[in-house]
Amino acid sequence: MTGQRRVLPDVSDELLQVRRSPLAKLQPRDTDDETVERNADRLGHQHGAYAEVPTVSGPVPAPIAQPAGAVPEPPVRSRVDGRTLRKTGRTVHFATKVTPDFDDEVRRIASEQGWLMCEVLEKALTALKRELGEP
Repeated sequence: MTGQRRVLPDVSDELLQVRRSPLAKLQPRDTDDETVERNADRLGHQHGAYAEVPTVSGPVPAPIAQPAGAVPEPPVRSRVDGRTLRKTGRTVHFATKVTPDFDDEVRRIASEQGWLMCEVLEKALTALKRELGEP
């Protein structure tokens, strides 16, 4: 291709469509490190991701001796990720194994009453507490 000019297709119409698109009006989020750190810290404390550790004064106890050859367990670290930041604390995941008959009964009652399955369990717990005389 020496001496020949390559002709590129005209894309001006496509560029105009992109510029007029509603997506072109979107602005990037503020994602600098300081903002991310500040939001993670604020939301972490707000939703209980960080436990307050009481300060203890006095002598520090000697570390517990590990048996020879034992591998020390890594420290437990709290992770803050997108799911943690979206967590509202209103509900928690509750999973258990039940018999097929129990599952059928809970689903039947929930369907007949127009309740969620968790509402059936909450009402059953309330009734049990009332029967046991608990507040």
